[in-house]
Amino acid sequence: MPTTSRQAGGHNGTRNTELGRPAGCAGKAIGTEANAEGSGATKVTVNYGKSAFGFEDLEVYAAARSFRGSVYEIGKKLPQCERFVLARQMMRAAVSLTNNIAEGHGRYTWQDTIHFFRQARGSLHEIVDDLNPCEDQSCADKSVIRGLKDQAIRVLQLLNGYIRYLRSSQQDSDT
Repeated sequence: MPTTSRQAGGHNGTRNTELGRPAGCAGKAIGTEANAEGSGATKVTVNYGKSAFGFEDLEVYAAARSFRGSVYEIGKKLPQCERFVLARQMMRAAVSLTNNIAEGHGRYTWQDTIHFFRQARGSLHEIVDDLNPCEDQSCADKSVIRGLKDQAIRVLQLLNGYIRYLRSSQQDSDT
């Protein structure tokens, strides 16, 4: 049986590694090929790009991961009284941001994937809100806060673009 390539939006139980991958992202669509012994059984072959999981190749994940690192850095520099409350909350939200991107990428349906990317967007907004008390209480320099908010804007743009891409891909696969 020749190797075939199929696009899957989750409707037939397969995962398309191209799901939500804007131009420039590595990876190939899932394909099947016949078993070498000719038993008729098929195996799924996947090329995920640099990462074995695929989400690590996404520009939105890379930006969110860098942002998470910046959030951790500011959290470490907060006054002792804020480290146990505000810093921990910021760090949990930053981890949630990247976790939701990863989990969304690993889901099998368009709706699940979009749902988790929306959750990631909510975590991003939570972090930005947590930066406000840092600024209000002069726990961090305003230029540092501004830099983090600029990073957050970039992550938000990428998340929104990814969600738009997923929606348009879903509509294209439904027609």
